[in-house]
Amino acid sequence: MNEIIRLPESVSNKVAAGEVVEKPLNAVKELMENSLDAGADSISVEIEEGGLALIKITDNGKGILKSDLPAAVERFATSKIRDIDDIYSIHSYGFRGEALAAISSVSDFSITSARNGEGNELRVKFGVIEPLRPAPFVQGTCVTVKELFRNVPARLKFFGSPQGLEREIIKFVKQFAVFADGVSVKVKSSAKEAYSAGRDESFLQKAKSALGVDELVYGEKEYSGVSVRMAASLPTVQRYRRDAMIVAVNGRVVKDPAVVQAVVQAYHRLIPDNRYPACAVEIKVRPEDVDVNVHPAKAVVKMLNSRDIFSMVHDCVRETLDSQRNNPAEDEEESAVNVMPDWFSGETGEAKQYFVAEAKPALDISSMMETVQEKPSCSNTYREQTGKQPIYEERPYRIIGQAFDALIICEMNGSVFFVDQHVAHERVLYEKFLNEKNVNIPSIVLFEPMVMEADADEIKAAEENADDLAAFGFGLETFGTDSLKIVKVPADILKRNIEKEIREMLAEMAECSKGRQEDSRILTMSCKCAVKAGDKLTFPEMDKIMADLLKTSNPHTCPHGRPITYSLDKETLFRKFNR
Repeated sequence: MNEIIRLPESVSNKVAAGEVVEKPLNAVKELMENSLDAGADSISVEIEEGGLALIKITDNGKGILKSDLPAAVERFATSKIRDIDDIYSIHSYGFRGEALAAISSVSDFSITSARNGEGNELRVKFGVIEPLRPAPFVQGTCVTVKELFRNVPARLKFFGSPQGLEREIIKFVKQFAVFADGVSVKVKSSAKEAYSAGRDESFLQKAKSALGVDELVYGEKEYSGVSVRMAASLPTVQRYRRDAMIVAVNGRVVKDPAVVQAVVQAYHRLIPDNRYPACAVEIKVRPEDVDVNVHPAKAVVKMLNSRDIFSMVHDCVRETLDSQRNNPAEDEEESAVNVMPDWFSGETGEAKQYFVAEAKPALDISSMMETVQEKPSCSNTYREQTGKQPIYEERPYRIIGQAFDALIICEMNGSVFFVDQHVAHERVLYEKFLNEKNVNIPSIVLFEPMVMEADADEIKAAEENADDLAAFGFGLETFGTDSLKIVKVPADILKRNIEKEIREMLAEMAECSKGRQEDSRILTMSCKCAVKAGDKLTFPEMDKIMADLLKTSNPHTCPHGRPITYSLDKETLFRKFNR
């Protein structure tokens, strides 16, 4: 007896179903892509029990000829390709001809389609094809899948709850709709509408709905036959997982870790490490430059010139975020939202003028709190003093004071803002150092130089970065074989633990030489030179930080991505007092 046998078609179809239709979600994906290939501009999805009891996809596409219906459910029968060369230049979503055969082998399946003035229905019950029957003429195709995987009970036990399967399908339909331009999409679950998108909804509108984020900006880029369009979140949106990043290639939703990583890198210095943005990115390439035949369910594709595409996606995201910070959009349909919140924009409605002066004793509680005088007749912020008359500048905020020697408290437009003084100053210095060609930091020459023990890595870092250290106000010299002599330091760190600051700085600089980005040294210096939590600040010092912060390109997060501000509006505060 032969050991190698040909599997019966009923068995091979079930095996194929396991590859092509792993879950109800995969069946929905295959059928919706078929609808687009048929030229439909309206697709309706109905599911019950997460797709296990029912999946029904209805479209208004061109329909299927009566003579083609029996072949439609056969393996390797397709209208998308004619020869092997067509596989490497796919202009459609489907091409293998396996989906309908696989789905119909593990379900109670029917397909009703109308074309040339007549409608017909083909039913396949768990792989058994029944004769064609006439059906009412309704333009398009309706595919009904009932009792999915009932004849493969071993598969059913690996599925999650119907609610979980339902959420997966609805999430995919939303993602699918983002890239289906000019197509209306609806999905119902247990007869209740769960989502709908109209034909006229823009890419940006659908991305907001799919991602559940309103703070999105639109960008696009095109070069040498490759185009990228994307809707990406502002740095204020930070997720703990990467699942809010959708990627599509030529309209097909796929998994592409390289493109996702390009987006993540574009947010470097804008959001913290281990936090992720929300985005929808579509890449369009020539069909011959993409291989969609590398995954049974077409969930993964392979593109030529992947490095160039990585760079295009990265640059598109980064340039869009930069342009939005510099030129906030007025038209939401064009570019989403104004990046700058009201209190940073300087738009204060009615002109209010504040002034901030040094705290003065008041009443009997001067030892307990600082007080602020307000003179409406004056501009609001101390700038400099000429003779005996102080000069003031107008500000869109009023500084209230400092909390915990760490937070600057401001009032603006009916809200109170808490500003982390260290990260705010770090952002200011980072952009100052980054933009100035010749950095020149005031330094203090030590009357008596300090000598600190140093290991080989610290000495090497000091020698390799001598020019940068000098530019930032540090004077370090080798002293013997295992020590460094500290000759001068920036004035800002004079009152700190100088040895500790220098050790931390040299450790970070040693890491910089191991492949980190070019601006790492600047980041290190801005962090070390910035005021720290615990430093007591005068009102003019707080005002200087705030005024400089407003001039930066990104006043929301520090270069490491940490948030700079936290706000509470007047109504929220007053509710705490039952007002």
